[in-house]
Amino acid sequence: MRRPAYILGVFATPLTSGPASGSALALCLAALKGALADACLTPSDLSGLVTAPALAGPPALAAHRLAQAAGLGSSSASSTFQARSLDACGAAGVACLLEARGLVRAGDAGAVAVVLGDAVASPSLTTPAFLARADAAVGGAECPPAHPPLPSPSIVAGYDSLAAWAVREGLLSRGDLAAYASLAALHGSRHPGGLAGRDARDKARAASTSGGQGGHPPHPPPPLSADAVLSARPVGSATTLFECARRADGAAAVVVGGE
Repeated sequence: MRRPAYILGVFATPLTSGPASGSALALCLAALKGALADACLTPSDLSGLVTAPALAGPPALAAHRLAQAAGLGSSSASSTFQARSLDACGAAGVACLLEARGLVRAGDAGAVAVVLGDAVASPSLTTPAFLARADAAVGGAECPPAHPPLPSPSIVAGYDSLAAWAVREGLLSRGDLAAYASLAALHGSRHPGGLAGRDARDKARAASTSGGQGGHPPHPPPPLSADAVLSARPVGSATTLFECARRADGAAAVVVGGE
């Protein structure tokens, strides 16, 4: 019989888009510490760790490196400690949570920490270096034999290839894709810790200083309109710059456990 799994604690470091606020490892350690405190647990209470490789860190043995730095698995029960690394690109967060839930439900672990973070906004990580690491993270653009290799940046090229195919086949329009990016930015603007939310608050503060009709500040504009998406610099045949992810530093951790 499978055991139920619950979220016991969460923590996220602030996101920064300027100079790096620390290494990916340091950010992950801070997030782990915060999530353990939120769950009223200590590192010795954990019997598992699931993470994903960071673009700014060594790709190999990500979970074992983090576990060693955090002092996890050093108790008498260290032989049963589970340290797992999953590389699922943009789906890494969901994949790691499902892996942690599976460990708990199967009885293989009592409490598992899911920790993900990166530090890619550092000026020392140039754009060419960042793109090279992103290409390497997806295996250098693996394609079916009949498909030509994707050019760098392969993640953008892969998305653009799929988007262009969907538009060409009439499954959706270019405007639909732009509207999706606008909607995603709108949801992001409502998250208190997100970059889009910070941008929206900055716009609202700027608007409030200028005032509006009747002495009330005007409504802040949407963080990103569909028209702005379409008019941004193209990075592919069906993709513009505003449909690409922003570079930022930060980490988040979730502790999953049973009863």
